[in-house]
Amino acid sequence: MNKEEQSLVQFYSKLGDTDCVRVFQKQEFEWACLQADASTLANIVYKTASAVRKLGSLDLCTVNTTLLKQFLKDALQTHGLRIELYELETGSKSKWKPALLASPGNLQSLERFLEVVHENPVIMACKVGNSATGEKLVGVCFVDAEQQKLGVQQFSDNDMFSSLESTLIQLGVKEILVPESADTSLFQMLEKLDILTTKMKSSNFNNSSEDDFLRLLNVSRMQCS
Repeated sequence: MNKEEQSLVQFYSKLGDTDCVRVFQKQEFEWACLQADASTLANIVYKTASAVRKLGSLDLCTVNTTLLKQFLKDALQTHGLRIELYELETGSKSKWKPALLASPGNLQSLERFLEVVHENPVIMACKVGNSATGEKLVGVCFVDAEQQKLGVQQFSDNDMFSSLESTLIQLGVKEILVPESADTSLFQMLEKLDILTTKMKSSNFNNSSEDDFLRLLNVSRMQCS
């Protein structure tokens, strides 16, 4: 193990737990994954675990930049994984900086790695409540970064979330944020559609978003009244 590889092991050991696949720049045109991520990289790119080798006590798998692009596209668009990518700091061979964080619903940061993204990634947040008549009341907010569209919608739904399911399919949603306390039937429907689901604290959905929308649209309350 050379000095640069020792530095990579030390840097990796200081990072906290994550549900992302972490990719590290090893040299100018070489990239690496460690531990469980190394197996993920090997299985997606090389289709075999034999591409994993040892770096000290850690598992390691490497790819060149061409194979990295293939991995990023397959990992995000086919396997629904989240990616954290770390680049070497300018002029350094042993110091890394976060370069991007990407998910199936957020591909914009990958534009320089994936020159052409054929799908328009849409990410959605969803909250479910009850109407005065006892029906399920679904509120959604979605962002289509490619089309630069921001939308909100509220509608009544049944216990199987049929209307929400139809909305997800029509919009082509790749990732959704939902309260961790949501109904089991909601999570089952999302799993059936193979949509990457992130469970958030319910308190994150309690605040009114009206002011945020007005700020994003650069519109004052007086203009809306």
